[in-house]
Amino acid sequence: MRRSPDQIEGRVTVRMRRQQRLTDDPPLAFNVVVNEAALHRSVGGTDVMREQLKFLLERMELPNVDARILPFESGAHTASEGSFVIMKFPSLLENVTFGDVVLIEYRVGALYLEAEQETQPFSRVFERLQATALDPRESAKRIQHLLNSRYGR
Repeated sequence: MRRSPDQIEGRVTVRMRRQQRLTDDPPLAFNVVVNEAALHRSVGGTDVMREQLKFLLERMELPNVDARILPFESGAHTASEGSFVIMKFPSLLENVTFGDVVLIEYRVGALYLEAEQETQPFSRVFERLQATALDPRESAKRIQHLLNSRYGR
């Protein structure tokens, strides 16, 4: 599917704004588990990869960010069929609450799951991934090692 320049620019703007929310006041909490394979897949060349990994390491230092690497040695895992995002929303109004929303993006669109019976399995998978992944400190070491060894710091 070809996107127009306006569509591409719009997507970039949205992604940049999402990144900015990590440092806004108040910042969003961000918990992520990244498959180590994603760190090794070169996109954009050496300079781009070097900058992306440095940026990731910087963001991992934020107190509202919990980023973990699912290492190769962990073998098969519970999310092998694809990535997903779990969004949790604060209660801003008295007596008004929102359940979790799971976002699954795919080539031509996105699927939003809101029913608890649909979102709960994803929450359990994420909890298992966090437990299997390296802790944040070891994850940062793994990324730094990759940065030094493959992209020459």
